[in-house]
Amino acid sequence: MESVGVDEMSESIIPGLPNDLALRCLVMISHGYHGLLECVSKRWKRAIRSKYYADLKAEGGWSGDWLFVLGSNNSAMWLAYDPDVDRWRPLPQMPGPTSDEEFCRFSCANICNKFLVIGGCYIPRSTVWSETNLSEVNSVIVFDTFKKEWSTAASMSTKRIDFACTAIGEKVYVAGGRNSDKLQGLASAQILRVLITILDTSTDPRALAVACYDLSQFIKYHPAGRIIVSDLKAKDRVMKLMNHENAEVTKNALLCIQRLFLGAKYASFLQS
Repeated sequence: MESVGVDEMSESIIPGLPNDLALRCLVMISHGYHGLLECVSKRWKRAIRSKYYADLKAEGGWSGDWLFVLGSNNSAMWLAYDPDVDRWRPLPQMPGPTSDEEFCRFSCANICNKFLVIGGCYIPRSTVWSETNLSEVNSVIVFDTFKKEWSTAASMSTKRIDFACTAIGEKVYVAGGRNSDKLQGLASAQILRVLITILDTSTDPRALAVACYDLSQFIKYHPAGRIIVSDLKAKDRVMKLMNHENAEVTKNALLCIQRLFLGAKYASFLQS
């Protein structure tokens, strides 16, 4: 995306209006009409594809919500539904899959006005499906909704299929899943490390509350949950959140510590 600021645009976007005001008018138009807006002039196209425009749209809450769906007959063709204009739009073909391959068992996330397709596997269409003829990947493919282009981002350290994925703040977290080397599933400790990373780095109260709750659930249901969480030194991190200003964070941190010290049975009794 071009990093063009409003002060760097020498030509008027809308004659008679300052460029800053003109852009603030344009950001209120649904994303689904960007194709038409870009046809007005080259300066409009540059402005709408600029990072400054994207930041203004996000700041004002005008980015909109799109639904992305993968086509059934072509594993590289995605469709996007824009509820503001009640219209489906085809995306450019995603790099990677060929017409002879089926792409599946991936995960998706949305972050910073970008749509991410993460991991997954390729299966030849000409062969009978089995766990032995699939090819897992650790790739991260990114669609920029403003530039309308696909690109690749840094790959995951591990190839994964059937895994969990979520975006928190400006970061994407993946956990669990499996691959041909770990058919029974990737180590559950990886999921715990993701939760602990959230406790260390996130300032979002909802993310912190969910992380504490998930840790408490792991302690409750895993036979060795208390030992594993203690070995990963999560206790001190959670205890710091017991005095958090957000009541939901405090409540879930307290529940996690109760289960860590007292066990699931007695912690549930105290909670009730």
